[in-house]
Amino acid sequence: MPLADPHLSRFLAECTAPADSDASRTSSARPWSAWSAWSARNGFRVSTRHKLGCRMTDLGYRHEHGREGSFYPVRIIGEAPALAPP
Repeated sequence: MPLADPHLSRFLAECTAPADSDASRTSSARPWSAWSAWSARNGFRVSTRHKLGCRMTDLGYRHEHGREGSFYPVRIIGEAPALAPP
């Protein structure tokens, strides 16, 4: 079992919400875009889209394939603020 990632867990808790319909699902590229911007602002190493997808799957966020592309059953709801300096 992979180790928990507290930074990814915080990002997902603060910046995503469950999709309430197929129309509110998020394309598979959007979580990585939001995650990479949040990570860079907070001084964390940005992982690849593939690695982020694997980590999200490990946390129970499985992407769905459809005729219109690949989606995660979440909405991006905002950006987490930068972490306070130590």
